[in-house]
Amino acid sequence: MHQNKDGSAVENGEKGSLFLHEVESSDLDHGFPKAVGAIDSSKTDASVQELEILAEIQELQHKLWRLQSGVESNSAVDQPSESTSSKKRRLIVVSNRLPLSAVKDPETGELSFQMSSGGLVTALNGMKEEMSFLWVGWIGTPVPKEEQAAVLKRIKKKYGPNLLPVFLSEKIVDLYYNGFSNHVLWPLFHYQPLPSFREGAEKKFEMDMWHGYAEANKKFAKAITSAYKPGDLIWIHDYHLMLLPKLIRRTVPNCKIGWFLHIPFPSSEVFRTLPLRRELLEAVLSSDLVGFHTYDYARHFLSSCTRVLGLECTPKGLEFRRRFVTVGVFPIGIDPKHFESNLENPKTQKRIEQLRSMFKGQKVLLGVDRLDYIKGVPHKLLALERFFKKHPEWVGYVVLIQIGVPSRTSVGEYKILSAQVNELVGRINARYGTLNYTPIHYINRSVNIHELCALYNVADAAVVTSIRDGMNLVSYEYVVCQKMKPEGMSPGMLLLSEFTGSAQSLSGAIRINPWNTEQVANWIYEALTMGEVERELRHSKLYRYVTTHTASFWAKSFVSELIDASGLNEQRSSEIRGSTPEKSVRSISSLPIRSLLSAYRSSSKRLILITLEDTISPSEKMPMVNLPSSVKANLNSLAEDEKNIVYVMSSTTQQHLSTLLGNSKCGLAPEHGFFYRPPGLNVSGKQKTEWLTFDPDGPPDNKEWKLRVVPVLSYFTERTPGTVIENQDMSVAWHYQNADGDFGAWQAKDLQVHLEDVTSTLPVEVYQMKKRVEVRHVRAKKSKFAESLLTNLASEGIELDFILCIGSGRSDDSLFQVFMNLAASEATGNVKVFNFRMGLEKRTVPGIHMLDSISHARELLAIVADFGTKIAASENDIEPTSTLLLSQQRKLKKDSSKVTRD
Repeated sequence: MHQNKDGSAVENGEKGSLFLHEVESSDLDHGFPKAVGAIDSSKTDASVQELEILAEIQELQHKLWRLQSGVESNSAVDQPSESTSSKKRRLIVVSNRLPLSAVKDPETGELSFQMSSGGLVTALNGMKEEMSFLWVGWIGTPVPKEEQAAVLKRIKKKYGPNLLPVFLSEKIVDLYYNGFSNHVLWPLFHYQPLPSFREGAEKKFEMDMWHGYAEANKKFAKAITSAYKPGDLIWIHDYHLMLLPKLIRRTVPNCKIGWFLHIPFPSSEVFRTLPLRRELLEAVLSSDLVGFHTYDYARHFLSSCTRVLGLECTPKGLEFRRRFVTVGVFPIGIDPKHFESNLENPKTQKRIEQLRSMFKGQKVLLGVDRLDYIKGVPHKLLALERFFKKHPEWVGYVVLIQIGVPSRTSVGEYKILSAQVNELVGRINARYGTLNYTPIHYINRSVNIHELCALYNVADAAVVTSIRDGMNLVSYEYVVCQKMKPEGMSPGMLLLSEFTGSAQSLSGAIRINPWNTEQVANWIYEALTMGEVERELRHSKLYRYVTTHTASFWAKSFVSELIDASGLNEQRSSEIRGSTPEKSVRSISSLPIRSLLSAYRSSSKRLILITLEDTISPSEKMPMVNLPSSVKANLNSLAEDEKNIVYVMSSTTQQHLSTLLGNSKCGLAPEHGFFYRPPGLNVSGKQKTEWLTFDPDGPPDNKEWKLRVVPVLSYFTERTPGTVIENQDMSVAWHYQNADGDFGAWQAKDLQVHLEDVTSTLPVEVYQMKKRVEVRHVRAKKSKFAESLLTNLASEGIELDFILCIGSGRSDDSLFQVFMNLAASEATGNVKVFNFRMGLEKRTVPGIHMLDSISHARELLAIVADFGTKIAASENDIEPTSTLLLSQQRKLKKDSSKVTRD
């Protein structure tokens, strides 16, 4: 028999079928269900290397056929091969353990294997009609290197190709599983402090544990990537394999990865104490979909991403390195039919009759837990003791049957827990027990499925007092088994700790705080004395939820969301890369690069206007920023062409922009274009230093409105640590990028309300921008600068026939509109206008093309600059081909990787 993750126990004879083979799974790890699946490949005894080579040959043949037949791929992402698309889609399920128990004979040393059943196998059974499965995991025991090939062959021969074992050495297992996973991550994620660094402490965090954890994850990644085929879905389970998404994506960049956590994700305040917090988060964020049991866990994860990595998050997920990571809530369930069928079994029915006869005239409380400190068994016993003290009339009429399945018995901390439980049981039984009455029946072992279902059915109340639990499916099992009660008997009550994940789903349960012994004792009394009508109402609500939100429903929901989430990133990825060299012309968000370069070449006078913040430089690094030398070189290259008029616009001050681009030949337009300095050199070889303005009235007097605005900003600065005020001629900005993310955003909204009230009669406008709130004079607008610049150029007799404008976001739409109006004008209808702006929204904006990231804006700038250089060098047949674009992408790869915002 084996133990389920929440303490339930079943015999190994219970099997679940998957594809061609009858298989089972084991749930021995902390809250870690196991999975199994089958792949539709030939049953050969060939080695893994031979299978890999055959797969590569097949894929190459398929690619050759496509080239010869002139068939083009629809996208740059991995497409299912001919063999994959004609068959069921394959799901690669990755967990710490295979559903395979390997036992070594102490005399002969030979390994024997036995399949075991579990929750994830049940979940996947509901999907076997839609897809096939491959399960990757450790077999649970070290295997010498010289024996691994033979073991692999035996597993394939006996169970088919649906299991792929990962072999780990004894040392790696100790560091990875016993060390980092169960001595560091498991306690921390359950709100226990990190292991002590004290000399002589039983547990202490050491970097060797981390290195072992990383090494084990690398071995898993190697096994997965060797078996991966285009079109496969990869579903990674639990805290043992948090580094795996990043390791897989390094080798297979376009694969579809989901990661699900079966235990709680702690508050960011707790998670931040982990020394390797950044590495773990960044690795998990290489997934397309990250799943949790409850909204609380998802919220804690997003909060950790904000506080540790400085990322902006939404309830649906976050942007990370040009991809959107979807974060979802997927409460796991059980297979109700499995328990209902076992409840109807004659063995179970006979045991129910025996138990009812044994406890006739008594109320039965039931506890089913793995003997772990997170399960709160001592809390339950103390609450029962308190109940007997408060209600002595119930002594002799209430019994607690507590099943405590042993767990990690060799660990000292668990030995102490076991001793504490034994002591409490003995104390309560000694105080309240008699020759004919034992208050607590403590079963310190697992029980078979028939005994378990019988106990569930007989119990008048189930008491779950976990102090922290990822989900706890004992509550689900109890609800199902309470449905089939004898006529005239009301269903039992469920007392459920509010610190379990299932408490958020099971609204019909009585939610308790296991730390409040007095409250739990009171609720035990309420559960035992509750009226029949309320019992029925509560149970019907619970039963309806448990029977609809099953394990199969959970698996289908996650896989469906994974397909959608990965599809979104596929689409974005294909737009970025293009699937063939010919399509690489659309390498930056499906942009009209050919048309742009063709118009650039045929034009005689060009205006190129580029905004600085959030376009070619991250705004969160302003005003302390230094542009890469390659970006400055491209700006200068464009400015040196006598056909070009190049301006760089910024929200920063004249002094800072001059310092940043002081040696550039570009025109500069700080303070949103209110001031400007024309491009060009003076006779001494230095750029002109005077600042001009197109405003006929000159710079306004800003003292009056600043006297009313700055005190408000100062008030919020004093009360928001990490914020600063940036005072400019035409504006004042309140920056909160260094403040606490949540508090800073909340204060920014409050600040905007106050400012709008203060400035209602002043000639200024309030803008809520990325990590800053800005108050700006109404005469300082980029669109006004553009209109004045065009008017000035026309008055000088300069006729433009090409305009390229690269803006930062929606705030620049009015700027783009100026140039679109110019192109639509009959008088200047020959002007070719190309507007680009930063943005990830799917909607199409007429006349505006989207750039996904700063690196793409820099890439676009480089492509145009390099093309212009080639035109200047030679007027021979130069075509804006994909070769030029690909060379620019390779050239910019190094610079792009430095843009932290992406």
